[in-house]
Amino acid sequence: MIDLNTTAKIMEEATYTAFAWTDYILFVGMLLMSVVVGIYFGFFQKQDTSDKYLFGGKQMGYFPVALSLTASHTSGITLLGIPAEVYYYGCSYWATSICCVLICIMVYYGFLPVLLKLKITSSFEYLQLRFDRNIRYITSTLFIIKILTYLPIVIYIPALAFSQVTGVNVHMITPVVCFVCIFYTSVGGFKAVVWSDTFQFAITVATTFAIFFLGIHYAGGIQNIWNQSELGGRLDIMNLDPALSSRTTFWGYMIGLTISWIADLGVNQGMIQKYLSMPTIKDVKKSLICFCISFSIIKLMCVSTGLIMYAKYQYCDPLTSNKIQKPDQILPFFVMDVVASKIPGLPGLFVAAVFSTALSTMSAQLNTLSGTIYDDIISPMMPEKRRTDRAANIIMKLCTVVIGVISTVLVLVVEKLGGVIPLATAVLGSLAGTTSGLFILGLCVPWANAKGALIGSFVSMFSTVSLMLGAQLHMAAGNIQYPRLPLLTMGCFENSTIPIDQFNHTFPAIYDRKPIINDDEVFFLFKLSYMYYPCFGVLVQITTSLIVSWITGFNDLNEMNPDLIPPVLQWLLPKQPMSEKEKEQYKSVEESLEMLRKQREAEAC
Repeated sequence: MIDLNTTAKIMEEATYTAFAWTDYILFVGMLLMSVVVGIYFGFFQKQDTSDKYLFGGKQMGYFPVALSLTASHTSGITLLGIPAEVYYYGCSYWATSICCVLICIMVYYGFLPVLLKLKITSSFEYLQLRFDRNIRYITSTLFIIKILTYLPIVIYIPALAFSQVTGVNVHMITPVVCFVCIFYTSVGGFKAVVWSDTFQFAITVATTFAIFFLGIHYAGGIQNIWNQSELGGRLDIMNLDPALSSRTTFWGYMIGLTISWIADLGVNQGMIQKYLSMPTIKDVKKSLICFCISFSIIKLMCVSTGLIMYAKYQYCDPLTSNKIQKPDQILPFFVMDVVASKIPGLPGLFVAAVFSTALSTMSAQLNTLSGTIYDDIISPMMPEKRRTDRAANIIMKLCTVVIGVISTVLVLVVEKLGGVIPLATAVLGSLAGTTSGLFILGLCVPWANAKGALIGSFVSMFSTVSLMLGAQLHMAAGNIQYPRLPLLTMGCFENSTIPIDQFNHTFPAIYDRKPIINDDEVFFLFKLSYMYYPCFGVLVQITTSLIVSWITGFNDLNEMNPDLIPPVLQWLLPKQPMSEKEKEQYKSVEESLEMLRKQREAEAC
C-alpha cells in the first residue's frame, strides 16, 4: 500500500509565499546592475562608432562572448518551458544537446570559413553576393518578422513567473523590465549587451544548480526520480517512433530542430555579429566550444528539472488540482512549494534568473535587429554624405527603442495563447525553414541561381506558414489533439491509499503517444508535427529553387566564385585553371623534385 497522506498535506499547505525583502533586493539588484553596465559603456566608454556599437571594436574575449551566446539563447522558454514540456510530455527534448553539437560543427566547417574569407559583416550580405540584393532583402525581412514574433514570447515568460510568485499583474512588471533592457542596450551598445549577458548568465547558472540539487533532495533522491519517471512514462529517451505526426520524437528533434537551428544558431545575424567581435579564428573556435558545452549543460539541467518535478508531484498534479492555471507555471510553483522556505532569497534569485534570460535574449536581439534595419533598410535610402557614424548610432538607438516598445505591446497578444514550447517552435520553425533553405541552397547547391532562390523563398514561406496556420486552426477546433501523459490527483486528498497492483494496472495507457486526429476533417499535411515544419520549408525551398533554376538556366559553375562555397564542398566545382603565378610555382616545385630524384640516383650508384 502507498500512503499518500504526506503528499496531500504538502499540496494542501503549498502557498505562494510573498516575496521577502531579501527577494526584492536580489531582483531589483539584478535590474540595477544591468543599468549600471549600460551607463558605464554608454557614458564612460562611449560607443561612438558603428563598429564599436555593433561589434565592440572587434577586440572581445572569447569567454565572455561564449557566455553571451549561451545567455542570449537561454530565454525564459528554456528555464520554464523545457521543464514543463518534460513534466507533461516526456524527456525527448534531451536530444537538443546533440543538435547543438551538430550545429557548431556545421558552423565551424561550413559557414565560418566562407564568412571570414569574404570578409563580410552580415549573413545577409553573403546572400547578396551568392544570389542578388532581392534575396538579401527577403531574408532580412524574414529575420525582422521572426524577432518581432519571438520577443513578446521571451518577455511574457518571466513576467508570468513573477506574477506566479508575487501576485503582481503581468502588465505592471513587463514595461518596467523592458525599459531597463531598452535603456542599457540602446545606451551601451554591443559591449553592454555582452557584459550584462555574462552577469545575467551567472545568475541563471547559480539558480539552475540550486533548484536542481535541492529538487533532487526533496524529490527523494536520484534513484527515486528515475524510478518514478520511468513508471510514469517520462523516460522516453529514445522515442524512435518514425511517424511524422507524432508530437515529439528523437527524430523530430534530431532532424527538425537541427534544421531550424541552422537559422537560429548557425547563420543567425546575432551569432555572426558575436563571431566577428573576436580578433582571431582561434578565439571563434574556443568560443564555439565553450558555447556548445554550456548550452548543452543548461538544456540537460532543465530536462532533469522536469523529471524532478514529476517525481515530486506524481500523485498530485498542480494543474489538474487547480493549484496552477497554466502548464508553464509548474516550475514557479515548484520553487515556491519546495525550496522557497529552505533558502532565504531563493525565490528572488529564481525570478531574477528567469528575467536575466529574457533580458539577455532581448538585448541581443534588439542590438542585432537595430543594425539589420539600419544596414538593409535605412542606409540604402540615405544620401552617401549622410551615412556617418554619428547618424548611424542615433538611428540604431532609435530603432532599439521602437522595437522594444512594439515587443512590449505585443505581450498582450502572447498571453492569450497556449504553451510556450509548441508556440515558439511552431512560429520560429515556420519561418526558419525558408531561411535555412536559402543558406543550404547557397552554400551547398552552387548551380542554383538567383531566380530559383527568389521564387523558392516565396513558395516555401507561403506553404510553411499555411501549414502552421492550418494545423493551429484544426487544433483549436479539436480535430488534432496531443494528449498529455497521465496526470494523477489521488494524492491530493487526505487518507488516500491505492493498492500498488491496481495503480500499475492503469499505466500501460501512458505509453500510447499517438495524437488524436479526425482523419475525415484534417488534410494530411496538417497532421505533420510542428517539429518538422523547418524540414518541410527547406524541402519546398530547395525543390522549387532547383526546378526554377533548371527552367531559367543553371549557374555556370566555371564562373562561380569558389570563396562562396565552403572548402569541404568545393569539390562540387570544376577544377579552376591555374594562374600564371601558380604555374611558375608548380614548375619550380617540379624542377626541385626532379633534381632531388637525380641526386638520389647518383648517390645510389
